Amino acid sequence: MKKIIWTIILFFALAISAYSIVQYLVVGVDKAGLVNVKIKSMGPLQPSWYAFLYLHIAFSAVALVIGPFLFSAKLREKRLSLHRSLGKAYLVSVLLGGVAGAVLAFSASGGFMAASGFFLLSVLWLYTGYAAYQQIRQKNVKAHREWMLRNYALTLAGVTLRLWMPICFAIWGTGAFASFYPATAWICWVPNLLVVEWYVRKSAATPAIVP
Repeated sequence: MKKIIWTIILFFALAISAYSIVQYLVVGVDKAGLVNVKIKSMGPLQPSWYAFLYLHIAFSAVALVIGPFLFSAKLREKRLSLHRSLGKAYLVSVLLGGVAGAVLAFSASGGFMAASGFFLLSVLWLYTGYAAYQQIRQKNVKAHREWMLRNYALTLAGVTLRLWMPICFAIWGTGAFASFYPATAWICWVPNLLVVEWYVRKSAATPAIVP
């Protein structure tokens, strides 16, 4: 069951990362739905905003793809040096993607509710990454793993946001976007974190999420 969950997570991480890179970096950022909404409501966007968006998209995608491999016990046992290198790349990606996300949150569509949801997501993403880093520096592997689980649950907000959006569109229609979008800024990550926190507390002694 754990391997199935790992495979599903990896599939969605790869799919959403590929979609984001193609949509924002290949097709064109202004053709993306959420950016279109922002342009219509705010007018032309500043170059600095686009810079932070590119930074956030690129490094969040890197973190999404690397994350599942960090929880592979086989990789950690057989290629510890690779595990450490991937971990460093992951945490740097979280740092850069999280800082960019926090900046972007201030101009999020959907007003204060959306802005506060995305800003808190970015702050917790950065904090849990820092906590994971501190624990491994102190050689506390168990605590490091737990904080990494929390952190990756927040990384997966990039996936769950894009899963919730079509569900909301299907239920309320495209005309209700302004009504439900602020809520997605919270439901894209709060349930993820709650599930992982339950898992951590229930099975704190489990060595890895995949065999």
